[in-house]
Amino acid sequence: MSWTSSSRARRCATAVAVLVCAGAASGAPAGAATAHHAKPASLKLSAPLPKGALTRGKAIAVKVKVTNASHAAIAGASARVSASKGIAAALSHAKRGTLKLGTIKPRKHKTVTLRLTPGAAAAAASSATIAVKAKRGVRTSLKLKLKLAAAAPTPTPTPTPTPAPQGLSGRYFFSTQLIGATTYMYGVYFVDGQWAYRGVPAGGLPACSARTAPNQTDDGCVPYTYDPSTGALTVDGVAGSLVGDVFKLDGTGYAEAVPPAAGSRYDVSARSINGAGICGISCSFVTHDLTLTGDGQFGLITTVSGSTPDSQFAALPPNQHGTYAIDQRGRVTFSYADGSVQTDTISIMQNDAGAADPSYAFILDSTIYWGPTSGV
Repeated sequence: MSWTSSSRARRCATAVAVLVCAGAASGAPAGAATAHHAKPASLKLSAPLPKGALTRGKAIAVKVKVTNASHAAIAGASARVSASKGIAAALSHAKRGTLKLGTIKPRKHKTVTLRLTPGAAAAAASSATIAVKAKRGVRTSLKLKLKLAAAAPTPTPTPTPTPAPQGLSGRYFFSTQLIGATTYMYGVYFVDGQWAYRGVPAGGLPACSARTAPNQTDDGCVPYTYDPSTGALTVDGVAGSLVGDVFKLDGTGYAEAVPPAAGSRYDVSARSINGAGICGISCSFVTHDLTLTGDGQFGLITTVSGSTPDSQFAALPPNQHGTYAIDQRGRVTFSYADGSVQTDTISIMQNDAGAADPSYAFILDSTIYWGPTSGV
């Protein structure tokens, strides 16, 4: 339904420079009795805006007064608002854009709240229009002229420099793949400037002086080439790349884990969850809770669920606690209280800031232990 123009109000009642007063609503419909010369029902709108320019992204609340300027009640009044592009405009408590005002008594008014939020795309000179209509064809509108502060210039993005190429000797990279409930791990350890170990090393990082992998799909020692000046990289003839700590080989991305220095000790509790099977058909999970202390003790509980009591390892069975030591080439030895010994490769995963952080996660052979800061 289109809204007809109302008769022009004789004068703007307020001194607010940013308002344009719209005319009062049209009078009684055709055919209405005029014997007593009754003044037609009419509505008036007023809405003082704050002084100064509006700030982009900052909402303002404007109080709009809807006044019944006639001597008879006006029933069925409702209000809607529209605005220029880039201006978010809404009436408080409106439903589907329409705010029902009901009946406005003679010479009385109702106040509604108009919320305006200029966006980055809004023009410096914008506007918002509030329109009110009621029964018997009564309607009017008010256009608010909005002055916006100049938009801040868009900063020129600073290009992110490509990290300078680094050497690969002594660096370890890994990748994981989840199939069903089982996580599979793949790794590449660069032994020196010529040889790399393809696979997940167990029992410590290997030393390589000759090829041991039978072919390009098996684990073992393989040759690699790397030119730091150009970034050209191949592992056993397969093309790869290295940018910062992100290594790619044959299109697969690998994250970097950092082998700890010999003699390192940590105060950390971490958990791994290993699954098997295809969930939805048949799968199972085993939880490992491992705590390392700064004085060289450890506790390991393998259960479906559980936790390791902090430092109270004497209460654990002898096959679940003991001492640990980290030596050269990322090798950690767990000496259990029952006399058994287990040796794993240990590497520390990097946190979101790119720093090696055992409280984030660490890897023992092919098992990831997630620490308290990982969110896992």
